[in-house]
Amino acid sequence: EKLGSTDWSLVTTNDGKKYYYNTRSK
Repeated sequence: EKLGSTDWSLVTTNDGKKYYYNTRSK
């Protein structure tokens, strides 16, 4: 789930945890 026009996405894992992921970072 993209957050606006930023590179950050909200990711939900299989166990229901949510965390923010920067799609630009390696």
